[in-house]
Amino acid sequence: LVAVGSANAQTVEELQAQIAQLQAMIAQLTSQLGTTTTTTTTGTTSIPAVCSGITFTRNLTIGSRGADVKCLQALLNQDPATQLAATGAGSPGQETDYFGPITKAAVIKFQEKYASEILTPLGLTKGTGYVGNATIAKLNSILSSASVVPTTPTYTPTPTPEPYTPPVTGEEEEEEEEEEEEEKGLSGGEGDITNWKKLGDPSNEEVEEGDSNHKVLGVSFKADGSDLKLNRVKVYFSKESGKDGSYYRPWQYFEKVSLYLGDKKIAEKNANQDNWAQYDDGDDDGDFKDYAMTFTGLNEIIEEGDKAELYVAVTVKDDLDSKNEDTVWNVWIPANGIRFTDAVGLNVYAPDKDTDATETFKTTSFTLAEVTLSYDSNVNGNRMVEGDKNNSTSNVEVLRFTLEAEDNEALLKDLTIKIEGKKPNNDNLDISKAVSNVKLYRDDEQKGGPESVEGSLGDYYVTFKDLDLTLPEDEELEFVVKVQINSLSTDFPEGSYIKFTINGNDLLVENNAGDTIKVDGEAVGGEIYVYDKAIDVKFNTAKIERTLAIGPQDPAGAAEQGAFTIEFTVKALDSTVYIPMTVAEINSESTSTVGIVYDLRATANEDKIEDAGLNAIFDSPSRAAEESGFYKINQGKTETFTLTVDASGAVSTSSVWVVLKNLRWKEKLSDTKLNDYSFFNENEWRTPRLTLKVK
Repeated sequence: LVAVGSANAQTVEELQAQIAQLQAMIAQLTSQLGTTTTTTTTGTTSIPAVCSGITFTRNLTIGSRGADVKCLQALLNQDPATQLAATGAGSPGQETDYFGPITKAAVIKFQEKYASEILTPLGLTKGTGYVGNATIAKLNSILSSASVVPTTPTYTPTPTPEPYTPPVTGEEEEEEEEEEEEEKGLSGGEGDITNWKKLGDPSNEEVEEGDSNHKVLGVSFKADGSDLKLNRVKVYFSKESGKDGSYYRPWQYFEKVSLYLGDKKIAEKNANQDNWAQYDDGDDDGDFKDYAMTFTGLNEIIEEGDKAELYVAVTVKDDLDSKNEDTVWNVWIPANGIRFTDAVGLNVYAPDKDTDATETFKTTSFTLAEVTLSYDSNVNGNRMVEGDKNNSTSNVEVLRFTLEAEDNEALLKDLTIKIEGKKPNNDNLDISKAVSNVKLYRDDEQKGGPESVEGSLGDYYVTFKDLDLTLPEDEELEFVVKVQINSLSTDFPEGSYIKFTINGNDLLVENNAGDTIKVDGEAVGGEIYVYDKAIDVKFNTAKIERTLAIGPQDPAGAAEQGAFTIEFTVKALDSTVYIPMTVAEINSESTSTVGIVYDLRATANEDKIEDAGLNAIFDSPSRAAEESGFYKINQGKTETFTLTVDASGAVSTSSVWVVLKNLRWKEKLSDTKLNDYSFFNENEWRTPRLTLKVK
């Protein structure tokens, strides 16, 4: 206690100071006597009291609220490696029941710290920020390792109180005396601010509700003649426009206002009403009032000759009233709103009061993600694959598709794929006899499966559950489905086909608010025919060449001529293959015995182009062996072939191109039946177009 002297020897102000001092000491002692702390300990890990009675039972993501969210934040704050924030909302002792971007970032750190238990079993290498089954299991294991017990109250010796100083509030803070004594630690003489200007980025920002530390204004300047100490920054806000009935008071919109010097946060204030002052700076800024927030005691040093960038950032409330969405704000720093001190103690301001740095930004509603499913028909076309009568064939690609989350990230949880199939006689195929071990890949990394086929005849499907795959904002992710083709049998005869399809309704996707959303689009696979003895055909190139043009070089010519060429390779998979050396146009009288069938296409007078002149050659530049009018390809070997079609123009100008339609082959020369390979996608197996003119 402090002895109190005679009242006659003291002024009223001194007595008031001592009374306030005693009152502060009494309050402190009362607080100590009535305070106990409650914690839970497990080894060296402390479990916060707010987790008493909590068990994590549900998935948590951005937008989640509840006592379990507050417990989650408190648990994360126990470890410096996973702490949400050092100060402000979400920091130790200031946990909230709202799951926002800061909580998500801390969850990512937690998942990566315990990657072997959370991420690795799921095939992930980076945290997602989504609290799913694996993360819930780890959190509950921490909670279940101890029970909440009260600790014995401890008492701290009463510190020597500081001399009483009346608080500075309101506008007194802005009228503080500007001492001119020489600053210690600054080099140079009288200083100045040069190159003061507003930065072009950020500009006209859209700041969503819940956004944290979103920069909305930036200014740059240079310290000249002296090191400069940044002491004070005054920032003005004024509503420019908004919906009818929307508020113009900034504390109705913002949680915090922050200052950054470059990438370093140097100050932050809660945006409650007490930290704003209404002002009229003399400028006509519209029909709405101006509000200022003042930051003092900054003490940031900008060395002489250095250029600095100062930013204003806002944290928007996560529950904006709908009428406050799409409100446009002016934010500015007047030239005299930033005060520095130079090495000789003089106050320094920007050079001209007319160089106010002014920017606009808009507060918007939380943007929800939309997800689109798509595919490339050229990739998922009809095709032939090699099977086996005695063994299964692993990792056969059956479907390739793309998912894209627009406007925000989303989470893919479950995926169902429908499967159909037919036998050569057109009876329904029992898919469970044909396919097994279905897997989902992304970037050659397995993300789901292997899963088994479910369903009954004519209605088969496979489902990947609990994928928990993050779909980043505005980024296309390509996925591949691979299966094991079972051995061919009576139930799965050679020549059967299987087909895989995904509809947008077959996906369970959550948007960034944790809501289940409908996915637009589909992914349709081609008919995949399975043969024990088969060929594999690959497209190489296609080209056109004008071989005869109307002009001086052919004064007598009646029409232009062109050559249309398609080059491809054929591989014999399980047996020697024989391909007839003949070629015919699809409209010919008989094409059932020829090796190559093509189709001549034209924008006009297609029939007359054929009449005007059409000649085709089927050749092997790699010099495949020839036997009895057939090209021979030995088992396991690959040969290159070209189809060249020569055509002449018809009675008028026409654009002409050639499409490959069919390739026929047989296993033995003695076979009377030719097999058809007709899995040619017309968008790929074609030449470019060539315009052929006539005189």
